[in-house]
Amino acid sequence: MLLLTLPVRAGLDWCDSDPVVLLDGVPVQILVSIPPQSVSRVKGATWVVIAIPKSVSRKVVSTDAGFRGYGEQVRFRKLKGDSDDDDEFRVKLRVSAPLKGAASATGRSVPMKVTVIMPGRVPMVSYGTTKLTEASFKVQLYNDSDDD
Repeated sequence: MLLLTLPVRAGLDWCDSDPVVLLDGVPVQILVSIPPQSVSRVKGATWVVIAIPKSVSRKVVSTDAGFRGYGEQVRFRKLKGDSDDDDEFRVKLRVSAPLKGAASATGRSVPMKVTVIMPGRVPMVSYGTTKLTEASFKVQLYNDSDDD
């Protein structure tokens, strides 16, 4: 399995954790990033909740130590009001990481960046906070008949 991790910089340095899942056989890397100065405030596992249609097969391929060694918790939920078709299906992510204290030293929320990486697709980036970052995207299924 080939997964690409791309360095992403947009004015901030980031520290990453990155669970990998298989959704109907398609590898999906979910790169969760927060500023390094906020890592010391992490007080628990990074949560990744993946909502997909009921018919989609799912498997957690790997998780890592997460921020400060707390790990990652990956959970799957049924995507309500949506069905998949033969070629693609919709995915909704909800990602969070618990921090000590309600806000950063500057009084603002701590930023979080979630990058979704799939083979043959441009990485998708969503921004939010450690309280909640959401992303929505479609997974294109492999179709061997296109190679004929």
